Amino acid sequence: MFEKEKEKEKNLSKLQANEGRIAITTDMSTADHQNRVYMAVTSHYIADEWTLQKRVIRFEYVPTPHTSDVIAASLMKFFLDWNINRKLTAITIDNCSVNDGVVELLVDRLGLDTLLLNGAFFHMHCCANILNLIVKDGLSLL
Repeated sequence: MFEKEKEKEKNLSKLQANEGRIAITTDMSTADHQNRVYMAVTSHYIADEWTLQKRVIRFEYVPTPHTSDVIAASLMKFFLDWNINRKLTAITIDNCSVNDGVVELLVDRLGLDTLLLNGAFFHMHCCANILNLIVKDGLSLL
């Protein structure tokens, strides 16, 4: 078995064994030399021994167009493949209109009954992204 597959199996078994909820962060970035967009997905959860676990569990190419439907379908497929769709607590994602649509689609597909407080806190806005936008706006004035 390849090292990548061993690592995936190890992460998958840890997520399956976790009895608590899992928070997800995701970010998309462009590889300049390839003009391709990749999505990284990181899981965050508290393990049985009360230690914070944080792991990049997916890094994949996302085909164009980068619409809400395409991104939500990619994330949903991942959640189902890894059987974590009923363990999610929150998703932190960049603050753009496409991602607002992604979150709406995910909530519809996951179902409010699977989310804490009927999904009231499912969408967490990325503070680093907000700060970056504020700084860019401020610097543009200078």
